[in-house]
Amino acid sequence: MGAEFDKLKKGYDEAVAVRDVPITSGKQKLLNRLKNRFTPVVFDDGEGGTFTINMHVPTPDLQRRFHMIRQEVKTALENQDEKRLIELDLEWSEHLGALCVDPDYNAEFWRTGKGFDVDVPARLMNVAMGLDFRDQEEARSFRGLQTGSS
Repeated sequence: MGAEFDKLKKGYDEAVAVRDVPITSGKQKLLNRLKNRFTPVVFDDGEGGTFTINMHVPTPDLQRRFHMIRQEVKTALENQDEKRLIELDLEWSEHLGALCVDPDYNAEFWRTGKGFDVDVPARLMNVAMGLDFRDQEEARSFRGLQTGSS
């Protein structure tokens, strides 16, 4: 075992020590609350039914980053910068993989693009950014709030 085992054991012990520190600060409680919250995103399965992908609620920083990625994609497309588009796609895949509750929807799944069409990750990103109007309208309807004319 030796040095490699000792290194892994030390890393594990440090992670456990951090995990087991009593949560006393409001900031830490907010962060933990955010980690444990998720939002269900319902999709039409194309066969008359539906399926749901549960996503963690993103931090405000990640929401802002998604907005920036969207803007950077537009710029890269205008400049025909294929290298930058690939970099943004890789970053976007990592974020989606981290946000999805189900471990099968990991970054590799989103990177390969097999088994879904482009509207699935686009809608997940819109939900993460707070831009998915279908979910907003459903929430308003559920809560008995008036919906807008749009």
